[in-house]
Amino acid sequence: GVTVLSFSMLVAGVPSQMAPWVKIFVLFPSMVGALAVAQDLRPSLGKTFRILGDVSYSSYLWHFPIQLAVLIIARGAGLSWTLTLPLLLAYLALVYVVAYASYRWLEMPAQHWLRRHFKSDSSLTQNRPHTASSTG
Repeated sequence: GVTVLSFSMLVAGVPSQMAPWVKIFVLFPSMVGALAVAQDLRPSLGKTFRILGDVSYSSYLWHFPIQLAVLIIARGAGLSWTLTLPLLLAYLALVYVVAYASYRWLEMPAQHWLRRHFKSDSSLTQNRPHTASSTG
């Protein structure tokens, strides 16, 4: 019930008399909860959304530079920046396209290189002495 209400408020918009915190503290957690329940009902759904988790660090790194670039370009073109839902969705799409590219062509190759490079050094971690003292 709360999830359906939250989703309808997200799509239709929160009435102006409601505080902005409603979106943050009610709608977002409800949507996360709905996705968790949906994944329990259909386990393959988690694989579909896994890419969002994979690119989350890249999106964290890229969102601010992209935001600044968009604002600088908008000001340079003489456009006023008013946040609307279509602009927000376009911005988020741009962030996630850049984040995916960064993940695919920077992070993944670096991870593979590090794993290959340090795989032969696994004997160093296996023969490490315990840190807890055995004396009483």
